[in-house]
Amino acid sequence: MIDLTKRSDVRQLETAVRHQWDIPDKTFADLPARLLEIVAARDEDGSYQYGHRLRLSAIRCLIVMQGQNLAANPAPQELHVSQSFAFDMETAATMSRDEMATVTRALGLTNGRHNGNGEQPTADD
Repeated sequence: MIDLTKRSDVRQLETAVRHQWDIPDKTFADLPARLLEIVAARDEDGSYQYGHRLRLSAIRCLIVMQGQNLAANPAPQELHVSQSFAFDMETAATMSRDEMATVTRALGLTNGRHNGNGEQPTADD
């Protein structure tokens, strides 16, 4: 059984999560809440109940868990331009360079290029 009050066990858990070792679902399900308890638990006088090193190890483990959660369930990416125009990156990926250039010109945007002297290129460049 994992003893989350031992820093070595928390570090081992972080390694297991990072390398996607097989962790039983029953064990894995309550880990975030238990790790958060270690991070936030305070004594009656307001001092942290657990030491800094254990709390940092718990935070690192939570970060790894969150990173894997984001990797497994990526959020749709949106590109917001001037707060009134947005399209997802999948749409942008299907556009040709000419179509992208047309959208860029229509919105009055630049692509970050310059003509070497610090000025934005003209339509003829």
